[in-house]
Amino acid sequence: MGQNVSKNAPSVQEFDYPLVIRIETTMPDERPIHLSGNFNDWQLGSADLIREEQADGSVQFTIPAGRSIPVPLEYKFMKGDWSNSSP
Repeated sequence: MGQNVSKNAPSVQEFDYPLVIRIETTMPDERPIHLSGNFNDWQLGSADLIREEQADGSVQFTIPAGRSIPVPLEYKFMKGDWSNSSP
């Protein structure tokens, strides 16, 4: 029998430039913004994801050049942790 492969399965592409995701929030509080996605197996705190807080309060995440990234890129961000607790 043949292998069952989804037509929507992401392909993988190596990028020769960094990919930047910038997140802005209008809800000021002390909870940090986190990012995870299919580029890091949905793990928080990925060592190869560069996180930089910007002067305007936004957070910039950079995936370094030369990484193999699933296409389409999928990600989620959150403030604090994955629990349902509020500040």
